[in-house]
Amino acid sequence: MRGSDDGSVIGGATADYDLSQQVFTIMSYNDGWTLSPYGQPKSGGLTGTDVEHFGWMGTLAPLDIAVLQDKYGVNEDHATGDDTYVLKDENAPGTFYAAIWDAGGIDQITYGGARDTMIDLRAATLEYEEGGGGRVSYAYGIHGGYVIANGVTIENASSGSGADTLNGNGGTNVLSANAGADVLNGFDGDDLLTGERGTTRSAAARARTNSGSITSPAPT
Repeated sequence: MRGSDDGSVIGGATADYDLSQQVFTIMSYNDGWTLSPYGQPKSGGLTGTDVEHFGWMGTLAPLDIAVLQDKYGVNEDHATGDDTYVLKDENAPGTFYAAIWDAGGIDQITYGGARDTMIDLRAATLEYEEGGGGRVSYAYGIHGGYVIANGVTIENASSGSGADTLNGNGGTNVLSANAGADVLNGFDGDDLLTGERGTTRSAAARARTNSGSITSPAPT
């Protein structure tokens, strides 16, 4: 991958736009979400036995899915209903990063706890740019979350009582934040942005909120 050779470890750098991380491609030498803002779980130490059994990539990642689809075609029959993807609230076996391949329905990513949360509904662009391999949705301090494969539309997001950031995409989104100093970005589309006192709402296009129609820049 372009930029993955930093001159010290062949293939070991995170590459241009930090795309060489296993949350974006499992072919990377960099485990899990290498550049997580709160570090990584223990992966062996000097003895190879100091391991935490959570926090790694548990599925193919968006760049891997794109390669397989190019070679074998797109599975249009997987997850065609209205699906909910729930962010974990604890670090334990079964907490890992996963890429969402969802072929239809009205879908959502949710979190119901008190941690500060980032939910980003923008899918991987497959370009050499920020977001080329997707963007990680996570609860702060939890070594697990979701990225969204190219071609997938997840419509809605909701969060708990932390200071949360919810980002929509180019479709029609419903972004719902509960208590906390939250930031809701609708981007393009006719979006519904709702939050309690202290929430900042913004949208690139017209949005509908619980206080009526607004235009960008949105009121706080």
